[in-house]
Formats: sequence, C-alpha cells, structure tokens
Amino acid sequence: MTHRTESGRIAPDTRAHHNEPAFAVYVINLPEATVRRQRIEEHLDSLRVPGVNFVSGVKGTALNSQELADSCDDKAIRSYLGRSLVRGEIGGTLAHHKVYNLFLESENDYALIIEDDALLSDSALRVAECGRLREWMVDDRARIVLMSKASQFLQRMSIPLTGKYRIVKVRNAWFGHGYLINRAAAKKLAIGNWPIRRMMDHWIEIEALFGVDVRAIDPYCIGLHESANQSQIEDVRHNSTQEFSRLDFARFLARKILRRVTNAVFYGPIFGFGNHDGK
Repeated sequence: MTHRTESGRIAPDTRAHHNEPAFAVYVINLPEATVRRQRIEEHLDSLRVPGVNFVSGVKGTALNSQELADSCDDKAIRSYLGRSLVRGEIGGTLAHHKVYNLFLESENDYALIIEDDALLSDSALRVAECGRLREWMVDDRARIVLMSKASQFLQRMSIPLTGKYRIVKVRNAWFGHGYLINRAAAKKLAIGNWPIRRMMDHWIEIEALFGVDVRAIDPYCIGLHESANQSQIEDVRHNSTQEFSRLDFARFLARKILRRVTNAVFYGPIFGFGNHDGK
C-alpha cells in the first residue's frame, strides 16, 4: 500500500517480496484547484487508470522567506541557470520531490507521475505497463522516461516497445506533466536535489548532475489540457523582474553554446535528431 506522508525527508527502501503492481500513479494537484482535480479524475476514470494517488501540490507564492531559504540552493541554481528560480518553479519542484518520497515509501517498482493538466492518450496506460518498458524500468540504474513531448531526441539506437512506440534518448526536453521514474532515480533526486539544485523538469541538467538516464517515448502519449495555460509557474515566471549577474549569465550562455556545438559536430551527424514539436 502507498503511505501518504507530507515528509520532505528521504524514505527508507522497505520493499520485500510483494504482490503490489509494478507501478503506481501519482497526480499532483493544488488543494484549491478543485476544477482541475475534477477534470483529471474524470479523465483518468474514462481511461480506467487504476490506483491513482493524489498528492497536494506546493504553492510557491505561499512559502515564507525561511522556507524558501531552507528548500532551495540559490547559489547552485544561479550558477547553471543564470538566475534564481521564481516561487512557482520552487513550488512545482517541491511537489515532485514530495512524490519521490511517497513513491519510495511504497513497494512499487516504478511510478507514473502526472500533473493535473495532463492529457493522456488512449494508449498511454498500455505503453506504461507493457512488458518491454517494465523490464527496462525495473533496474538498479536510475532511469526516467518522459511520456510528454521531447524537443530533441536521438533517432538511432532506440528501444522498441509495443506497436509503433519506442524509447528514445533525450537531448532536450522540458515540462514535467507526465513521466515514469524508477526507484533508483527517485532516490537520487530525493537525496541529491535537496535542497533544490535543479528545477524538476530541467531534464538534461538533471541527467548531467545526478547521473539519471533520461529517455522519452516516441511518439509521445501525454499531452497538455487547455487548463495548462493557467500554470502557476508560468504566471510567476512571466511577471519576474529579477536581475541577472553577469557572471551567472556568462556561465549559462557558455553551457548553452557548448551544448549546441556538441550536438552539431557529434550527436547530429552520428545519431540524427527527431523532435515532437513538428519541426
């Protein structure tokens, strides 16, 4: 059984020989977002998604200065992003961190984490529970598989799953409204990203810093509902007036240029690129 706790601390690995299903489903939803909760509940019921666990989101704008200081390593964030995280970004990352700990207290092998603005395709559940994907996720190596769009992935060396679906290696991707995570990856992020050093959906940065193998499903099978236009993260980000230090911004720009050069001279010619953006 999945134990619900609001603890921000790492949970022990209590798995034994068990009969629980291979993966659990967690939905992040702010308590006051009742319309969103009703929408996602009806959506998941229509797809017959079993064993859904709702987890209260964290409203970043409600955090006080001490809570922000305790939960976020601003120096580490500025050194890679060129700026501090806005409150909505911090709240979103804390909510996913909470889910990782809840998942680790369960006995499931991997988890499907979605946000309340997710829109699952009719085949999403079938892909998430197919044998080939389960075999790949149940592993001591830290693995995350995005079921949402990837802005850039490698065309070659993919892993076939079921029907037209395959696992591809991600080179660039954002958003955290629908992904699979195994126990090894959840443990790395629950420990290594506390206090927050990377935003939860900066997937390539997470892979580089924490040693988590980030892949994606192609074609993607979790999109966004129109309610995503009212994201607390985007609202606060767009209204941010924070200043950028020259040094932090220079580091950010250098990393971005190096990544583009690496893609152009190595990954692109050897593996070829694909994307889910229609480009």
